[in-house]
Amino acid sequence: MLVVVAHLRSQLHHRFPDRALELRRLVADINRAERDREHSRTVLVGDLNLDPYSELIVQSDTLHSVMTKSLANRETRTVQAHPSERIFYNPMWGLLGDRTPGPPGTYHRSPSGVVCYHWHLFDQVLLRSGLGDNLVELKIIETDGERSLLTNNGLPDQGNASDHLPIFFHLEEPA
Repeated sequence: MLVVVAHLRSQLHHRFPDRALELRRLVADINRAERDREHSRTVLVGDLNLDPYSELIVQSDTLHSVMTKSLANRETRTVQAHPSERIFYNPMWGLLGDRTPGPPGTYHRSPSGVVCYHWHLFDQVLLRSGLGDNLVELKIIETDGERSLLTNNGLPDQGNASDHLPIFFHLEEPA
């Protein structure tokens, strides 16, 4: 497997074009590494500073991340008569909201602007299509085993831990 760990630029301090360029460079590096290793059993994990539904995550010329394994199994698609980048499966979609076990995201921010999502899922694991069936477990961590990483209000405890909650994933080795 090829494991790529990334911490991308914050939306708070960097403009869209700068983050788009950074992401396209990351995709080019991943493509090069896959060609060099002659396989695409790739896992991308880290603080992407973007939600799973963000344009920069789902665009066909960047990570081309989709919400289901069946969509990812297509591997690529034709976009305006040209082949897209290879598709990543993004299982993080399934952890958004309060109808899931654990917190509704990994990062919380409530600005006073007109649009406010409150919870975000910036910390993600993305899998190439061949690895989707190897994902055994995926969850947002809310305790270090001894103490909660959340405040009494259920928000990330920035004072004692971090403003982001960690994620855990268990991936079986591919055959």
